[in-house]
Amino acid sequence: MGFEFKQFKKGVYIDGYKRPDIIAYRSKFLEQMASYKKLMPKFEDNNLEIQINPDLQENEHLHILKGRGKSIHVNNFLCETIGRLQLSEEQKLSEVSNNIPHEAKVTMNPGTNNDSWWNIELLVQQIVNHTIPIFEATYHKAVAVFAFDNSTSHGAFNSDALIANCMNVRSGGKQSKMRNTIFNGLKGFCKNKDSTDNQYYMQYILENQPDFFTQKCMIQEVIEDKDYKNRLQQVVPIALDHIFLLEIRAFARKSFRYMDAYRKGLNVKQAEYAVKKYKRYRVIPNNILQDILTKF
Repeated sequence: MGFEFKQFKKGVYIDGYKRPDIIAYRSKFLEQMASYKKLMPKFEDNNLEIQINPDLQENEHLHILKGRGKSIHVNNFLCETIGRLQLSEEQKLSEVSNNIPHEAKVTMNPGTNNDSWWNIELLVQQIVNHTIPIFEATYHKAVAVFAFDNSTSHGAFNSDALIANCMNVRSGGKQSKMRNTIFNGLKGFCKNKDSTDNQYYMQYILENQPDFFTQKCMIQEVIEDKDYKNRLQQVVPIALDHIFLLEIRAFARKSFRYMDAYRKGLNVKQAEYAVKKYKRYRVIPNNILQDILTKF
């Protein structure tokens, strides 16, 4: 029937690329980008630091390629009395602002190659370093009532939390390093997995020990712990808060290689190979097109 099994692990988005409307749009797009390219600067040498501007006519203007940009994630705490949790203008001018942030808000650029992804560790860091200090500076004798939604991450436990199903029956293997505790032992537990009497299960017995049963999630422990500054380990600071100029230029060059490959009639697999193999080029050299065509 003409079916052929292929697997694409990484690369360009190929779904529907042979549809007539997609082909027509691609042709129009490539033609338009070719006209823009004549008005765009080029970046040469291995580090893409040498900028060569095109020769422009009197009525022409330099064109700059803009990418899709980065996403922005904003996490904030709202307070019924003052709105966004932050220091007042008076507090910002006082000595209070020398030791704590001005607002509880945290902004980041999420993504694998950016500021990572928002997670429970970053939320805890925000609570410890921003939210609690600002609240305590604003309301000296008040009690903060924190309300979180039922997101799975909000119920996550500390790495050393007492969780029975994270323990191995025997020694060895990957064992969770939990905090110290004392319990009555597991005497007389039932080894029959098919038993309907769950009270004899090892996990069941552990889960009903007082310290296991009352184990709190990470957020609750941090908020309720009066000595949180001494107990909580600092989360590794965000590694990247911007994209380097070299990365932007390299991505732009890669985009032009894809455009040139499609413009020269290469299919998806050929284009992906050519773009990867000739990554130092802005366009696919004409003298190696035949080499690419013979490989696929």
